[in-house]
Amino acid sequence: MLIEASIPLRVRLRSGEVRLRPGHPVRFHDADGRKLLARAPGKVHCVMPEPPLRSGWFVAYRNQRNRLHDGTVSRCDWIGTGWTIHLTSGTAIPFMWVTSVSKTDAAGKVIAAWLTSRHGFDGERERGKP
Repeated sequence: MLIEASIPLRVRLRSGEVRLRPGHPVRFHDADGRKLLARAPGKVHCVMPEPPLRSGWFVAYRNQRNRLHDGTVSRCDWIGTGWTIHLTSGTAIPFMWVTSVSKTDAAGKVIAAWLTSRHGFDGERERGKP
């Protein structure tokens, strides 16, 4: 996630100290970025978060009629307020329609799968935690 400061700041992380300056976004891991945004509201803002899904991953989603569909992720575009997921079929869907994700390896073989309601979009959230 890219984060930019509105005033000069020094941030201490486990990995070391980071200096932030206005006009110079710095890339943070998502967990560190979310923590910084929560601890310094008004002093920092997210310029562009990391894409929630990777190219080649397989997703299942429900459309506006609540019908179940699936597809392979081509790319994710940040539109300022959320993500648009582009599938290899040419379909573009809002990120929030995604109900499950399958992570694939370079050969296209599924190596992990999860429900987004239980494990988040990256599969890292523990059950019952936001």
